[in-house]
Amino acid sequence: MRRRMSIIGMAVFIVAAAVSSTGVASATGGDPTPFPPGYSRLAGADRYETAVAVSGRYSPGVPVAYVATGANFPDALSAAAVAASDGGPLLLTSPDALPSVVHAELSRLQPASIVVIGGFAAVSPSVERSLEGIAPTSRIAGDDRYATARSVVSSGFATAPTVFLATGASSPM
Repeated sequence: MRRRMSIIGMAVFIVAAAVSSTGVASATGGDPTPFPPGYSRLAGADRYETAVAVSGRYSPGVPVAYVATGANFPDALSAAAVAASDGGPLLLTSPDALPSVVHAELSRLQPASIVVIGGFAAVSPSVERSLEGIAPTSRIAGDDRYATARSVVSSGFATAPTVFLATGASSPM
């Protein structure tokens, strides 16, 4: 169990490091207090549109775009750092249908490839087929959320100097 949590924890740490080092996006939740200079809020009507708002900071021609379910947090949490490290955004989808706003954003981005995160219950084959119409598509999945996280993080990072732990049982946010 400790190893499983460390993989997801490593992803949390790397997300924070990747976002702050690339300057791709700065966002905070719910606090109406004005942001310090250099920070802004990126938001949409729902989690899918918020991911598109963040993705809007990327120019067309990204090397890769990652897509994970927006119905549950673990796959997206583990993929965010790898997406940022690979120079592309992480977008969310419902399990059985690609939201039109996400399809439009992927079409705008013209990624060289798309990586689906999670098994068929998380992102259905029909969503994967929709993505294949935009760019060559592959999938990273494991037997459960922990195995998926391990595969995702291993695909993007050989080592990490520090690991922070987060639970895979409930949202660490």
